[in-house]
Amino acid sequence: MQKRTKQKSAREPETINRVAGVQELFERGRRIIAGLPPQPNTEPEPAPELSQAHPNPDLLRAQLHDLPDHQAENARAMLLAMILKSISEKDAPRLQTVARFVEIAENDCGTVTPAENFIVDLVDRHFYDGLTPEDALAEIEGSSGFRINFNEAVELAKRFNTQYPQLTKAEAR
Repeated sequence: MQKRTKQKSAREPETINRVAGVQELFERGRRIIAGLPPQPNTEPEPAPELSQAHPNPDLLRAQLHDLPDHQAENARAMLLAMILKSISEKDAPRLQTVARFVEIAENDCGTVTPAENFIVDLVDRHFYDGLTPEDALAEIEGSSGFRINFNEAVELAKRFNTQYPQLTKAEAR
């Protein structure tokens, strides 16, 4: 595995711009949630409409995948504000739990990462439909459940290692 070297020259302004953008989004979301007017010398924000059926949907339960750009941006700002407010009040063990889930969600690539996929699916199920013991068992034992995905991932890893031994030996070094 190659080590990454940090390139300072071209990336630093990009990082600074990204941080400024996050801060701006946080402030925008905070103001929307608090019902505050936009800051002076800025354009008024459009109302955060995310759903025709529910003018103020629960953002943890709303389906956000296919929103128009302006609605997706408003949802993102509100979620970011909600997350930052919540985590600023957490102790270290809770922050560790949040960081662990972020890591799991970032690494969820579907059935090729069965544990990550299983955990994210359980959380999604909890927020969309409520999670029952029967649902959890179905997520483990179902036709596309954790047990089958896990066994298939192990089998795929074995086949890959057999097919490409030079790659796996190089990665181990």
